[in-house]
Amino acid sequence: MGEGESAAGRAAIRRFVGACLEVINGYRPAAHLRQLTLPADASTVVAAGQAAAQRVSAARSVSRSRSSRGGPTRAAVGQLNICEPRPGAVEAVAVLATRDRSWALALRLEQHNKSWLATVMYLV
Repeated sequence: MGEGESAAGRAAIRRFVGACLEVINGYRPAAHLRQLTLPADASTVVAAGQAAAQRVSAARSVSRSRSSRGGPTRAAVGQLNICEPRPGAVEAVAVLATRDRSWALALRLEQHNKSWLATVMYLV
């Protein structure tokens, strides 16, 4: 655990990234992220989850049609970097990868009433 990084913040990020992977890999609908998101930001985060799932799915389809190589076709976390810029707010970037492509998933969670809720999510 890095300096200034809380165990609770790290655990919240790991849970949220896990939920994002379930959405991105098509196991759950993007609306699943709504319960993990601050209500004021829910529509933006859910839309980002849906867009991320579509981008990864499209990349997998292209990859399957071009190659018969083995390797994971679902996205997985390759690296996760977390920082806590202030108490009650945690930010992270996760490197997500399939066999032929990688993306950066950037997100921010804030603590509200003892719950960590997403306020921002981008897949780049």
